[in-house]
Amino acid sequence: MATIKDVSRLAGVSIATVSRVVNNSAPVNEATRERVYQAMQELGYTPNVFAQGLVTRRSNTIGLVLPGLQGAFFSRLITAIESTLREQGISLVVSVGNTRRDLILDAITKMRAQRCDGIMLSPHCLGDDDLLSLFDSPVPLVLLNRSLPEHADVCVSVDNREGGRMMTDYLIRRGHRRIACITGPMLNMEARHRLEGYRTAMRTAGLDINTDWIVEGNFEMQGGFEAVQTLMQRKADVTALFIGNDQMAVGALRAYKAAGIRIPEQISMGGFDDDLYTDLLDPALTTLHQPLEEMGQAAAHIMLHRLGLRKQPVEQTIFSPTLVERASVAAPVAETA
Repeated sequence: MATIKDVSRLAGVSIATVSRVVNNSAPVNEATRERVYQAMQELGYTPNVFAQGLVTRRSNTIGLVLPGLQGAFFSRLITAIESTLREQGISLVVSVGNTRRDLILDAITKMRAQRCDGIMLSPHCLGDDDLLSLFDSPVPLVLLNRSLPEHADVCVSVDNREGGRMMTDYLIRRGHRRIACITGPMLNMEARHRLEGYRTAMRTAGLDINTDWIVEGNFEMQGGFEAVQTLMQRKADVTALFIGNDQMAVGALRAYKAAGIRIPEQISMGGFDDDLYTDLLDPALTTLHQPLEEMGQAAAHIMLHRLGLRKQPVEQTIFSPTLVERASVAAPVAETA
């Protein structure tokens, strides 16, 4: 069985350097780090993680607590976080299915018990008081898709208000005046902020906001389908929809097609997220792109900085969405006749 001395000899570095690479306990230049990794691979050397933890008091693992893995949103975020942490020799432990307050808190408790060095959290249904109490723990915490003024430097999110305003304003500029909004669940802060953005754009344009035109969904395809059915039952005389995420937009598109209503000839729609499949829909969905790779990297860098493994603090924690114009929006029929 290969030993750390064998790795040291093959890589042409000291045992102390191999130890620094293995334990990630001090900076090592990239070329040297790569030589050590290659030597470890050639020799089949596997560090004793448990023994390392006893010495360094670190597990070299970060916990990530998520509500689920629906759609491409969280998978892209996880990939960016994990690849950034992996460069520093840190593994990611992911807990999903945390859709209630008690499940989220239980997942955090278990990750602390498993000695995760830090925890990343998408706290969609936790109140501010819950979050503030979590920060009392010595285990570093980074929040995803949530803003908390008291800890703004460790909160990574997209500007959801600006996104809601941006898409609604785009629909207005295309000539629409009667615009409905299908929101996410109102317990979710992202959903509330996107609705606020919709309201801001409508008020700024001097347009009426009809409460019958606002339907609460659930960020899932079926929710979008049912929300359109609700709008139809209410006989909502709208020409366009701002839909709170792309999954619900897919459901809305299905509902209109089932009713024989053509998109965008008879009604336009815009989504939010720019999921990977949205350009393959018929019609391709106009939506808002979230820079998930950059957000994931920023979250990982914040955690590394809190663990003392990165010198520079992260400057950007709030990211702006960008409009992606495709084929699901057109001028309203009345204006083109």
